[in-house]
Amino acid sequence: ETPRVPGEEDQVDVHYNVEEQPSGSIGASVGYQQGTGFVFGANLSQTNFLGTGNRVTIAANRSDIRDSVSFSFLDPYYTIDGVSRGFSLFYQQTDISEDDVISNWASDRFGGNLTFGYPTSDISRLSFGVGFENVTVYASRRSPLQVWSLVGYDLYAANVEGKFTQSEEFTNFPLTGTWSISTLNRGVFATRGSSHSVSLQVSSPGSDLEYFKTSLQSQKYFPLTQDWTLRLRSELGYLDAYGEDELPPFYEHYYAGGFGSIRGYEDRSLGPREIQSAYDFGSPRAIGGNFLAEGSAELIFPMPFVKDSRSFRTMFFVDAGNVFDTHRKDEYGFELDEMRMSAGIALSWITGIGPLSFSLSKAFNDQPGDDVQSFQFSLGQPF
Repeated sequence: ETPRVPGEEDQVDVHYNVEEQPSGSIGASVGYQQGTGFVFGANLSQTNFLGTGNRVTIAANRSDIRDSVSFSFLDPYYTIDGVSRGFSLFYQQTDISEDDVISNWASDRFGGNLTFGYPTSDISRLSFGVGFENVTVYASRRSPLQVWSLVGYDLYAANVEGKFTQSEEFTNFPLTGTWSISTLNRGVFATRGSSHSVSLQVSSPGSDLEYFKTSLQSQKYFPLTQDWTLRLRSELGYLDAYGEDELPPFYEHYYAGGFGSIRGYEDRSLGPREIQSAYDFGSPRAIGGNFLAEGSAELIFPMPFVKDSRSFRTMFFVDAGNVFDTHRKDEYGFELDEMRMSAGIALSWITGIGPLSFSLSKAFNDQPGDDVQSFQFSLGQPF
């Protein structure tokens, strides 16, 4: 509509009737793990909270041994110049069994972060943050030696005094910085443009543990035809200690495998294995590493017999990568022939009841002990 401005002969008001896109999402999950039991998860996100334009996210998970909850708030336009301000809070509690049966190590965490973001151009942004984190690490006789070392596990107290579960508390004050740039043509199912980010996290002086963690993430879309697009993705990450500490905390390790990483392998299952204690008779578990290198190539093509492909994405993909430990170079140092690979086909579908993602793949260069999963899926629910 274009009604005339009252009292003006050469001006009109332009009225638009718009229908707002769904600005929120809700996700739920349920699973079962041996020893842990049933695991329930839920998350709620609203990008236009009460019509203010602020973003609010709440997430919670519950199982027989672990409960966690997190909350985050972001005001993307804290100032008229586009400076953003946000904060987050998190809490995680673990119930580790004294008879060493349920878990071989665990941790409790609580803390928060305050962040500010500054636009450096129309397509790039620089953000800084300061945080507080309290971590209590629990170890048992079955815990790997990496955990024993951090906690200072006392075998005499365990075997003679019956103190099977021992713990150590750490308080850290992480400082973070991130630079990001994006020219993607849309936030979901992009077909053109690229996005890149570089981040650094450093535990500040006064922290119980001195370490730094940096990562580089990049993706780029190459339109081949009107319906076919090539997407390239890569990620590098490095973690290490500084100051008097020789090793970074193991609980900050990178992991690889699963959706968003290397499909065809179980989630967080690749990379260095734990150094087992004499009381652990099971197979060594993945404990992550301090160096991550992975990437993927995806050939996006239109879904057959579907005219409107805005809610669908089908692709052929090749994933490659792994996580390594530069402090255990003889066993898990970076080597190209240790890269795990997979190839397959994947489907993502935004439905009325939620986004669904499926992949069917074949693993390559997998080694004994790798947990291979040919079929994988994930589920969420928007509103």
